[in-house]
Formats: sequence, C-alpha cells, structure tokens
Amino acid sequence: MQFNEFKMMKKGLITLLIIIGSANFLFISAQTNLVKVEPPHWWSGMKNDTLHLLFYGNELSIEAIKCDRKDVEIIRFITSVNGDYCFVDLLLKNASAGIINFTFTNGRKKITKEYLLKERKNNSIHPLGLNQSDLIYLLMPDRFSSGDETNDSFDNLHQNSVNREAIYERHGGDIKGIHNQLDYLQELGITALWLNPVETNDQPEESYHGYAITDHYSIDPRFGSNEEYKALVNDCHKKGIKIIRDVVFNHFGNEHQLIKKLPDSTWINHWDTYTKTSYRATVMLDPHASESDKQLFSKGWFDHHMPDMNYANNDLANYMIQNSIWWVEEYEIDAYRIDTYIYPDQDFMKRWAHELKKEYPNLFLFAETWVHGSAIQAWFAGGDRLNQGETYLDGVTDFQLYYSLKDALNQSFGWNTGVSKIYYTLVDDVLYAEPQNNVLFLDNHDLDRYYGVINEDFSKFEIAIGLLFTLRGIPSLLYGTEILMPYKGSHGIIRTDFPGGWPTDSLNKFVETGRNLQENEAFNYVKYLANWRKESSAIKHGKLVQYIPKDGHYEFARISDDEIVFVIVNQNDTSISFDLNDYDDVLQGLRKYHVVLEQMSYSDSQKVEILPLSIKILSFNRKGNESSTITPRSTQ
Repeated sequence: MQFNEFKMMKKGLITLLIIIGSANFLFISAQTNLVKVEPPHWWSGMKNDTLHLLFYGNELSIEAIKCDRKDVEIIRFITSVNGDYCFVDLLLKNASAGIINFTFTNGRKKITKEYLLKERKNNSIHPLGLNQSDLIYLLMPDRFSSGDETNDSFDNLHQNSVNREAIYERHGGDIKGIHNQLDYLQELGITALWLNPVETNDQPEESYHGYAITDHYSIDPRFGSNEEYKALVNDCHKKGIKIIRDVVFNHFGNEHQLIKKLPDSTWINHWDTYTKTSYRATVMLDPHASESDKQLFSKGWFDHHMPDMNYANNDLANYMIQNSIWWVEEYEIDAYRIDTYIYPDQDFMKRWAHELKKEYPNLFLFAETWVHGSAIQAWFAGGDRLNQGETYLDGVTDFQLYYSLKDALNQSFGWNTGVSKIYYTLVDDVLYAEPQNNVLFLDNHDLDRYYGVINEDFSKFEIAIGLLFTLRGIPSLLYGTEILMPYKGSHGIIRTDFPGGWPTDSLNKFVETGRNLQENEAFNYVKYLANWRKESSAIKHGKLVQYIPKDGHYEFARISDDEIVFVIVNQNDTSISFDLNDYDDVLQGLRKYHVVLEQMSYSDSQKVEILPLSIKILSFNRKGNESSTITPRSTQ
C-alpha cells in the first residue's frame, strides 16, 4: 500500500469514527430529554427568595448545571435514582424578571432549558380572605352546569365519555357552565365560591369528584383550561364573589406521574400490604394513645387509588408548598379549604400554612376537621388552649355545630337534646382562639342533604337557614340547598345534578319559572336573608350572647356597636309569647325593632309572639334607636 493510499484510508477512518461518535452523541441526546418543569414559571420579588424546581425527563444523570444569570444562584441540584427527575434549588434574592437559561451537562451531553420569571402584578397579590359577612356556595363542577359539550371527551384520558345516568360516571359539568350561572349566584347573595378540586384527575374510575389529583398544575381538560379558570376568577371578583380553592395534601391519585414513577420511595407511606387509615383522629391528642394507633391513623391510606403522602420528604414538602403559592399568585385565590386536613403530618401542615401566611397574610385558610367532639376539632384548629400550638389556620369546618343543627330539629327538646344541643356546642367555643372564623354548614358534598335529613319539613328548613345565617361563623351552602334538593344515600345520589344545568334538562331551576311554588319560596327566603346579612353590622362583627334553652325555646343575640340582632327559636308545636324585659341585660331598654323577613316594625313594644316551630329575627338599631329599612322578601 502506498503512502498516499494509507493516508486517505486513515483520513476516511477518522471521518467514520467522528460520524459514529456524533451519531452516538445525537442518539444519547435524543434519549436524554427534559419534558417539563414545575412550577411552570415563577415571579421575581417574592418574599420567600428560594425557588425549588422539579424537572421531568428521562435518563437525567446530570453531572452539572449552570444558568446564565448572575442574579440567580443555584444552591442545590440532585437527580432522582431512576433518572426521571432533577431537583434544582435556586436563590433569587435580587433576581429581576426575565428568562433564565439553564444548561445541564453529563460528559459531552448538554441540554438547555428556558425558565421564565414573571414580574409580579402590582408587585404583590392581596387575597380578599373571608369573614362573617360572607356566604360560601359549595358546588361540584361536574354536577352543577355544563357550558361546553366539546370538552366532554378526550381520547388520551381514562374516563373519556359522559354518562349522566350512571351516578359515579362523569356528567359533563364544567367551568364554562359555572361561568354561565354567575348572575344566579350573585342574585342569591353568594359572596364566596368554593369549587371541589378542578385539577386534572385522570383516574380510571370516579374521576368526577376531583380528590385524586394527577396533575397539580393543570385544570382537568374535561372542566376546561387554565385560561378559562382564570377568566372565571376574574369575573367572580368583578361581581363581588371571592374564590376558594380546595386543596388535598393527604393523598395523590395513583395515576399521577410522581406516583407511577416515584422520585424517591419515601414520597409515600409504605406498608407490607394495603393498609387503610383508622380514621380515628383522637389518637393525635390522646395522652394515652399507642404509637401503633398513631401510625395507622396518620400513615394509613384512604383508598387503594389514593397513596398516602409522606411529608417527611423535604422535596415533596417544597413541591406542595410552592404549588399552593403558585395558584394564589397566578389566579388571585382568596381562601384555601384544606381537604382531609387531620391526616397528613401536622408539622408539615403547620409549615405549609406558615409559608402561605408569610407570602399572603390575608389569605384565609380553613381546614376540614371531620371529627366527633369539640376538643378534638379545637385541637386541630390550634392555639394554646389545648397545647397544640400555632397552626396558622384561620378556622375549621365546624362539624360539631353541624351535628347540633341536625339533631336540634330531629330530637325532642330536653336538657341536652333538641335546640339545647346548639347551646352546649357553643359553650365549647372556649376551646377556640377565634370561633367566629369557623365555617358553618347544614350539609356538604359528603353528607346527606339537610332537607332530606329533616324529612322535607319546610318549617324546619326555615329555622335551619335562619340559624345558619345568624350564628357566629361563616355560613356555607351546598349547591341546590336553596331549591330544596333532598337527596340522601350514596355520594353519587347526594351529588345529583342541578336541574337546568344542561341544555337537554326538562326543567331549569336556575330561573323562577322552572321552580315550583315551594322551591321559589325557599329560594327567596335564602336570597332575602343572604342579602340582609351582608348589611348587618351585628352579623358581620357582633359578638354572640346566648341564653340557656328552656321549655322548648332558645334565644341568642349578636351585638355590635350599631346593632343588636336578637334571635328566637321555638321548637314547640304551640305559639309562645316573650317579654323583652327578660332580656334587658342585652337589649338595655331598647324596644324599637324591625322583624327581619316581615314588613313590620314596632315601637315601644315589649311583647313578642312567635309561632309554633319557627324562628324570629329582630333587629334593634343602637344608634338613635331607629328601625332599619328593609325591603320585604318576595313569596312568589
């Protein structure tokens, strides 16, 4: 072989090796892929200047990471053992808004990724929070109203069809449908809207209810889009309606990518075999509780498809804290209702709430505390009275008052039965730091509907609504209560569709002509009281003073500087006459009053008559003792 031929062969061999090497490099680069990052974007100028990013991909065996910004410091990065995730912690102390370019390297491989820091709107978000002047409306999006049939089916999702005849299938309600009914909610007097979770629930069964989340940053496509959700929030705010987001920490849906491919085995609580929680919250404060009982309660699973999350894992904890902040900042959420609050690690729940409060002091946080006993409920609410310490919660769902309101009208009057149950429950307010922040309800999406519980007795309905709207706390109505939906039984039955929410419905109970006479009476009763209480200073700010129930009747007052609201409940089947002189420790000589719900005012009257099985609400003006001017309610 001559020298020139050898030289050309050598050159060709080198070229071939370069091509093979390049092909191999391109092949590896194609396999090494960054799919997405969470949070999808962030903001400059946040009070917490540390950002925890989670990059999704495959074969992410990262050796180094750099960014092109001097005002952004990478303080930690770690790749999951399975190579599907990379966690990157950033310090954004003085970072300005704009693009951050990341470069990930492993040997000769390089991957680049852009990340956006947005400018904060008005430099901050100010949630409106909740208070006693509010009336919450709880609705299940899938069962309320359908405004867009084109989003009913998606081939890439597990449940990709609508079947309104099957109580546990999807029925097709969506965000557009809710948007269409905002005028109805405004007319009713609603000031806060609580939706069951609307994030993606791509589960094979019962995905409609929203509590097995599989993507924490996207609205379920069958409900609509993130943009539609933002438009709903914006229009609610324009109509004076606040937004409550329902959040779940105890569990994820088992179809969540972070569950199907765990970043770390410690993200969930493991058992040798499937083990369900005991649901016995008593162990958390019981001074005699066994350790095994505590572990079973807090680490047992809710169901096979709802893995129990372990917040001792700091990456999981950071992920969920930032997710909650992201939704407030991006969508201007006003309050959070925390599902199954009592089950996750309580140290984490305190940390979560503290981080949210540091960023948004006015954000209202209330926790679901489905427990039996005031001391147990109050322990989770927090404070020094029961040695729980600061939880940073504003309030809890007041299940104890719910039990009392249910029993009050279904039991005969006695020392501690009938309306006496309400009295004794309110005595336990001594256990709470701020009982006026508790959220009151007659029923919810998990409970038999109240109208069915009281055997569809309209007189009892009027008493219950009257109590709900005048007792201390923030009242919450389940959708359809105002039109006397009576359903009891399974969750699928309780969560029956709102009639008129679908174009094919034969009756539309969103409008007066679609409701029967008694449904309109109920609607107008709720509407009247809901709008009256918005203007009542005693309801908004007043302290509660109650009298010991006797002879089947119960009285209490709400007292502010401007007004006294005096409430009388008669549980008897006969009329009763009251002498206002007997309540002068509260009324202090005031005898000029207006009877709420009636077109009647009285001057210098000390006798009050109340009909059998009824409620009477009196309003006394403390400034000049002038009676209030209130438009009478319609009974049409």
